[in-house]
Amino acid sequence: MLRIEGHAKLSVAVKGGRVTVRFSSVEGERLFEDLVKGKKYWEVPSLVSRICGICSYSHVLASIRAIEDCLGLEVPEHVGRLRELLHLSSIALNHAVHLFFLVLPDLKPSKTSEKRLLRSTASIVEACNSVFQGACARFTHPVGATVGGFRRPPKLKEVRFDRVLEQARQLAEAILTLESRTFPFETYGACCIDEDYSFLGDRIALSDGRLLSKSSLERLLREEKRSYSRARFYTLDGKPVAAGAIARLNLGHEKLGDTAKELMKSYSIKPPLSSPFANNVAQALELVHCVERAGWLLEELRSSRHDRWRVEHAPKKGRGCGTIEAPRGLLYHRYDLGENGVVRSSKIVTPTAINSACIEKACASYASFLMKSGAPKAKVVEQLEALVRSFDPCIPCAVHLEVVGEK
Repeated sequence: MLRIEGHAKLSVAVKGGRVTVRFSSVEGERLFEDLVKGKKYWEVPSLVSRICGICSYSHVLASIRAIEDCLGLEVPEHVGRLRELLHLSSIALNHAVHLFFLVLPDLKPSKTSEKRLLRSTASIVEACNSVFQGACARFTHPVGATVGGFRRPPKLKEVRFDRVLEQARQLAEAILTLESRTFPFETYGACCIDEDYSFLGDRIALSDGRLLSKSSLERLLREEKRSYSRARFYTLDGKPVAAGAIARLNLGHEKLGDTAKELMKSYSIKPPLSSPFANNVAQALELVHCVERAGWLLEELRSSRHDRWRVEHAPKKGRGCGTIEAPRGLLYHRYDLGENGVVRSSKIVTPTAINSACIEKACASYASFLMKSGAPKAKVVEQLEALVRSFDPCIPCAVHLEVVGEK
């Protein structure tokens, strides 16, 4: 993601029984906030989609919402529903890939179960990709979505979501059955919230019960630049913040769909959850919720006819911001436009940047917990790598752990 796309590194040092952790980016500067300066506002969504491949639609949608906020532009309900369908499909695909390929190997399922779940994951990915093919021409860097709506009417007749809910449930149940790792840790979460569990909202909910306006987020988040990393670190009220599925579940679980609620009851899941490993549990429940709601939205859109999929508009001077829940957590875009619609300045805050300080804190806490329990060094390394993956940073398979050792 922004400034940490590629490789990251976790270093752990132990001195006098005290654990120090550094989570750092080892990639070059990305500079997207500078790249969009001087560009026309309608060029921005396709540019910022290049921040990330697998969650490119999240950046497209966040930038579109921010620019429409600048322009004072409102889109029709059916356009909003198609955007939500695409967003839910993106999150479902991201969660399925993360849970099967990056989490499940740590949980050591049986070979028979693994083969069955691979087929289920492939079916989920295929179905979600078909939504993007029908509405935006492609999944990665989708070109169909734009400011004001869509470039052409969607083609959703060939999209098949018939058995996807059953397959999503199979994968979710495997995670809910096997994921039991925990350790003492307090999670201070933040997510944008609305009336539904739709991952779109203009208010930010915090674990302490506060609701913030989206426009106040940039002012309240404190950005830190640390000498050992090119990544950004953020804190809120001086505290590391956890973004992502665990924050969303803790703050909005009562809004989940029926099947996800049924799974919560069957597996005795009672938020608030605190262990970062519970993010895997939250993603499993969200996977089911996304697929179920996406299926409903798909049928709604198929059963209605609309000729107008884009709202005409003119360039306008203004400042606006957009918040959404990307697969990995709270994503914020802000743009300042000049009279002719040229971008004068921007700000992009990504989920991994928000989570970085929390990753460091959690890893230090977990390392201390493991060492006090007498775990050997190899076990500590293995479990810390798994803990970083549970946060689902944008490139979790590229996290390299370096143990500096006892001094």
